[in-house]
Formats: sequence, C-alpha cells, structure tokens
Amino acid sequence: MGIRTLCFALAIVVTITWLRWTFAALAIVLPYLAVVAANAGGDRRAAPGTQIENPSLTAGPPPEDPADRPDRPAGGNHG
Repeated sequence: MGIRTLCFALAIVVTITWLRWTFAALAIVLPYLAVVAANAGGDRRAAPGTQIENPSLTAGPPPEDPADRPDRPAGGNHG
C-alpha cells in the first residue's frame, strides 16, 4: 500500500503527462494485483496424515446441583 500511495502522490505532483498517467494507472492497478497474488498462494492445509482424524475428547464431570451442597440451604434464601 505504500507503493500505491507513492504512485498516487506522484500522479498528482508530476507534470509530465505520460508519467502522470503511468503513476495514476499503477495507483489503480496495484491493489488488484496484490489481491490476485495473495489469493493465488498455495493451499495452506496440513499435509495428509498430520491431522488428528478422530480426536478422543471425553466429557467432564456433570455440573453440581446447588441443592445437593450441604454448606448452603436449598431454596435460595441467603439471609
């Protein structure tokens, strides 16, 4: 984006007509070329055999029921 900004500034400052149009065209075309180049990159997925196919996750303990705790009275009255 720095090169594009420089081309845009030079398109305004330069007085030579053909050079001004060249800088203006570059300021317009460079973002398009950058997006195309970024999207044309290789696939970044991991190589086959390096990923865990079926992870074995187990469930944790069930949540505690507040009514079963002896340190607090059931019913929600705390006072």
